[in-house]
Amino acid sequence: IDIAVSPQGTLFMVSKDSLYNSSDNGYSWINLNIMVQLPSPYTIAYPTNVTVSPLGIVFCGIKKASKQGNIIVPAFSTDNGFTWSSPGDSIYGGHLFDFRGQCIITYGERFSTMGGHSYMYLSSDNGQTWLHLGSPPNFDNNVLSMCLNGNILIGGLGLYLSIDTCSSWIQVSWLNPKAGLSIES
Repeated sequence: IDIAVSPQGTLFMVSKDSLYNSSDNGYSWINLNIMVQLPSPYTIAYPTNVTVSPLGIVFCGIKKASKQGNIIVPAFSTDNGFTWSSPGDSIYGGHLFDFRGQCIITYGERFSTMGGHSYMYLSSDNGQTWLHLGSPPNFDNNVLSMCLNGNILIGGLGLYLSIDTCSSWIQVSWLNPKAGLSIES
């Protein structure tokens, strides 16, 4: 289960491979049927996580699976979850998100029978276009933070810092963070 709250107070929840929202503090939930709006040629496709930007844009990670492998891609809604868009299956993001103003950073993965790879993308226009930044230093990342000074932290199997927009990484801790980071600089 993953839960997020919009600035308008709408609750969003991913549960049992579906995305729901509630406008009455969780007393009732509506299945948003997000996959009806995001058709996919993949055998299996479902939402995995949800988050909301400070500007109220709802972002959802979509896992897509086929015999060739699995990917996680981002989808977003600018109208509180009523309509959904996705930049397509070539942006392997959507597993983790962080926000600074109109800037969004995302982390995602692609797995196949030949192995896996992880990716990081940055959008400076609220998710309309994405720039591939590179790859994080490892898989199994649980936390992602874009610092006010532009540095980026990612962690799961250790905590890593990039001061050059993900071109290189420095391990700053052996800790294995499991929840979000709250960092000012």
